[in-house]
Amino acid sequence: MKQLTIALFLFIQFQVHAMNPLRLNIINQANTENRRAIYLTYSADQKATVWLDKLNQVIQYGGWNEEQLQLLSLMKNKITPYIFIEGSPQQNDWLKFYDQFEVAGITSFTKIVYGKIFVSLHDYSVDMTITGSDPPSDCGCMVGSNFTCEWWIPGGTECGKAACVEKPRGCGGVWNQRCDGNCKAAGVSNQQLIKGN
Repeated sequence: MKQLTIALFLFIQFQVHAMNPLRLNIINQANTENRRAIYLTYSADQKATVWLDKLNQVIQYGGWNEEQLQLLSLMKNKITPYIFIEGSPQQNDWLKFYDQFEVAGITSFTKIVYGKIFVSLHDYSVDMTITGSDPPSDCGCMVGSNFTCEWWIPGGTECGKAACVEKPRGCGGVWNQRCDGNCKAAGVSNQQLIKGN
């Protein structure tokens, strides 16, 4: 019986998460601007599917403490198609919720791990490589966000208010915040490896 329990635990622990084709389509794009363009064509149902798929992958990855699992579960329960409907009461409620959630999440996970989970659509891993810099895009970031431009680089670039064509969504946490600024010139390396859990 003990061997069966160990075998079952190992099977569950090392199960491979099959990525949803909608999320895979976004990840396969060459840069963030192209990823965002594809994402913004998705319906509210498809956007919810993409983020639920990502959160399922993160939960299956394992290694989370009880507080982190509660946060992951809380966000998973908050993600419904309604939060992606522009101007809906559910989206407005979610945006208010998200500000507090982000503070708690950064405290529990660290900023880097939080960003890997709730800002990147790539599969989460401790050794996940976050790359930059993408070519500048018109209104490609959210002014005042913790997760904008090259957020993974300590002291990285900031998002500045700009005269650009604002996008109502596609930036920040679960890509459900407005894109209203442009990244300032970076002058940093093209690729950074950030580890931490």
